[in-house]
Amino acid sequence: QNDDGGWGWCTGQKSDLYISSYALLAISNASASGFFVDSERQTAAQGYVTGALYAVKMASEDWELDRLTLAQYALKQSGEQQLRVDDLYQARKRLSPWGQALLAMAMGDHQPAEARVLLSDLQASAVRSATGAYWQDAGDKWWNHVNPMANTAMAILALAEYDPASPLLTEAVRYLSLNRRVNGGWYSSFDSAWCIYALSRVLRVTGDLQGSFAYSATINGTPLASGKAAGVSTLNPVIGTTDLAALNTDYGNALRILREAGPGRLYYRAYLQLDTPVENAVALNKGISIERNYSLIGADCPAEGCPALKTIQLAQPSPVIQVRLAVTLQNDLYDLVVEDFIPAGAEIVNTRLQTSQLGVPQFTTSAVNSFDIYSNGWGWWRFSSPYVYDDHIRWVASYLPAGTYILTYRLQPLQAGEF
Repeated sequence: QNDDGGWGWCTGQKSDLYISSYALLAISNASASGFFVDSERQTAAQGYVTGALYAVKMASEDWELDRLTLAQYALKQSGEQQLRVDDLYQARKRLSPWGQALLAMAMGDHQPAEARVLLSDLQASAVRSATGAYWQDAGDKWWNHVNPMANTAMAILALAEYDPASPLLTEAVRYLSLNRRVNGGWYSSFDSAWCIYALSRVLRVTGDLQGSFAYSATINGTPLASGKAAGVSTLNPVIGTTDLAALNTDYGNALRILREAGPGRLYYRAYLQLDTPVENAVALNKGISIERNYSLIGADCPAEGCPALKTIQLAQPSPVIQVRLAVTLQNDLYDLVVEDFIPAGAEIVNTRLQTSQLGVPQFTTSAVNSFDIYSNGWGWWRFSSPYVYDDHIRWVASYLPAGTYILTYRLQPLQAGEF
């Protein structure tokens, strides 16, 4: 949190209304859930978001109006009562579905008639498909990172708040349920956060937390899963799996799901997972490509021309490896995050810690600038200072022109093994 009460996209950057609105929403919800939040920090955040608001007439683009609705919703959730939403309501036709949903929730307590109009518009714009109902932005509004998953989640929040009996709510929940990834999340941590937020709200308002019924599933007559819903204590998912060898390859497979009588809903997914052996996997390129190169520090060769390492012999002192990441962008990009995970048994040399060494015996941490070891590449100055974690390193850039960037760091192998 910056001194002005707001947040930037990463440490050291100037405060931004959009990310500060999300931060205010996060700490407000955390506080409401019983976690300790410094009240002075929350008050400072409210002050920044309120002061950074701009008039609706100053918003030349529709996505800017959506950001204003997010700010107003965050202020409402943080306990602010004096909201400036009338002009946003007049411009409601320019809002995305998620903007309409957040504005409805911001207005609902004090202006219920206007909130009902927004809900009606929201319901009319739903897209119905074989997998349920969903919402998507019209036109190019990618600035706010909202796709149909997050759009639908925010619409679900508004419906759950003011119209929990709507049949559209069940269809929208079905859409989110069926579009989860195999690992349980959605397409990004951003989507997953909104989806979990919305679905947990639905469970509370629909009574599904008090579900009571037995269920079972079989595949080709063989038991696959079974259980009984009996309130909150049995909310954990039940997972059943079967090997490919147990499935028919020449004709169809019969999946049968049984649900006995009782209140509550049974949500289920069925999917087939096929994994490619890692040695056969090819590099994926969707507009961004990244290449990694390991070389030995102190070798008698230029940094760009040192032979690439695939193995190294441990010795005393431990050898230090220079890691070079070449990130190539086909187009200009905003808000890019670059992460590189390290092999097990190794450690990133972090000179910001007094306990770290530079990995070159003749130097000590105090002898050089702590940022120098990251500045051996090209274009690194467009990124934030890297964040060093136990198992990976992360750079963040607010804007990058198309081109190739070289990011560097140092790695120290400590444990022998094959990684």
